[in-house]
Amino acid sequence: MRRIAILVLAAGLFLVFAVHTFSQEANNDITRYGRIRKPWIGAHTQSITEEVSRALGLKSTAGVLLVEVDRGSSAGEAGIRHGDVIKRAESGLIRDEVDWESFLLSMYVGERVELEIISEGKIVHTAFAVIELRRKEK
Repeated sequence: MRRIAILVLAAGLFLVFAVHTFSQEANNDITRYGRIRKPWIGAHTQSITEEVSRALGLKSTAGVLLVEVDRGSSAGEAGIRHGDVIKRAESGLIRDEVDWESFLLSMYVGERVELEIISEGKIVHTAFAVIELRRKEK
């Protein structure tokens, strides 16, 4: 029972911090734009399976595979391409899709992002600004 209380307390502290951070950015967006802007880099990813890792000649399944990069997006303009693998974001290791999604949730529109990727077997460092996710016109 003591472990559960500690876990709940730890989760509660994390949640309070996450909500506080989000609230500041959300408040800034609402004040300036009248809405909350959703951050986007312009790329779609997937986890790296053992099969994909072997096919790409990777040493491990760590990272996320870029399966689509939107034309005109920040990621695309920074030279990121389909088939590249994101290994690090800022100073943090991206082990899997969960790490990547956590990183995405911490970003805000206009923030500069630094990534370490593997592109055509070479380690490449790139940086670009996070853009706003736009809804497709109906």
